[in-house]
Amino acid sequence: MNQKAWNAEVELNQYGYYQLVNPPTAAELSAYYAGTYYQQQRSLYEKSYDETELTFLHQKIQQKDRILEQAGITGENRRLLDVGCGEGFTLNYFRKKSWQVTGLDMSDFGCEAHNPECLPSLIQADLYEGLDLLDKDNRKFDVVWLDNILEHVLDPLDLVRRCQSLLFDDGAVVVEVPNDFSVIQLTALENNLIDDAFWLVRPDHISYFNRDGLVNLASHAGLTPFRIIADFPIDFALFNQHTNYVRNPELGSTVHRARVAVEDLMHRQSVDQTNDLYEAMATMGLGRQIVAFFENE
Repeated sequence: MNQKAWNAEVELNQYGYYQLVNPPTAAELSAYYAGTYYQQQRSLYEKSYDETELTFLHQKIQQKDRILEQAGITGENRRLLDVGCGEGFTLNYFRKKSWQVTGLDMSDFGCEAHNPECLPSLIQADLYEGLDLLDKDNRKFDVVWLDNILEHVLDPLDLVRRCQSLLFDDGAVVVEVPNDFSVIQLTALENNLIDDAFWLVRPDHISYFNRDGLVNLASHAGLTPFRIIADFPIDFALFNQHTNYVRNPELGSTVHRARVAVEDLMHRQSVDQTNDLYEAMATMGLGRQIVAFFENE
């Protein structure tokens, strides 16, 4: 897919990030997630993680937790809501810190497979129905966690507003989204290192965020960022023919293992300095993901 082709697929919206020109309808999306998507997810959730992968997952949560600690959101009996909690690793991390955790997900497949001890804390429901239920019960949280959720929904602003309404005045909303149409990706495309905009995945992803677009969206929900970091810029691998996992998909697992090893090295040197490095990368538009920490305006 050349630039002309992807220009026909997406457009910049009023907030400054890309979205599908012709997104699926709510009914089409519901049918997709009720059928094909969750069948795929069941298969994914049945796999096991080795100790290296489990350490990696723990370290990524720990890096975010460190930023929350620095913002004063720490101590026992804090309340966490994980919207789209998936396999439950974030729930279990904070449960072990004696937080009161609540997970919300359309499926319990992942949590049951990997963190069954968190099942009593899981609300299995449509995300919007679950958020409405929590709102009606006047539930409030210190942290609302949105990990790779916003890119999937038809109205990200509405979802963020609902999350903000569940937040204590001094709480934080943590949002992680893919960093798409990044300077790395577009440079790789311009230099014919890849053949198309591989990050366009319809109907799974409806919105394609960048740093400024995410901040602009959140500001319309009454939130302002107090820290924004990226994560490992795995797309640097596209610049080497021996690690270009897009042109050679069989290299994907090798590139991922190398990323995990480098991230482990960085994390063990210093969590704070790793976050500082990723903060600089976020400012430069680098990194495969964007992780933004928002507070009430």
